Amino acid sequence: KNNDKFHNGSFVFISSPGCNSTSYNPNEFYLAPGSGKTLAEYYCRMYARSYTKYKINVNCVIPGAIKTPPWDVIGQEILD
Repeated sequence: KNNDKFHNGSFVFISSPGCNSTSYNPNEFYLAPGSGKTLAEYYCRMYARSYTKYKINVNCVIPGAIKTPPWDVIGQEILD
């Protein structure tokens, strides 16, 4: 049976800065989204390894910081 319909595709995960960065200390205000994004990044790496044989690309996009209240705390930590 031909399974070509499962080849040549793409997955795109979206994450955010600070999840796996060593530049920032852990932040209690970012616990839920940070741990979720870290898990997504891990799955992205695992899927990338697993689906290479099917010519399926798996990428994680981290578009950049968006100013939200947790970044006010992180920004202050960087300045201190």
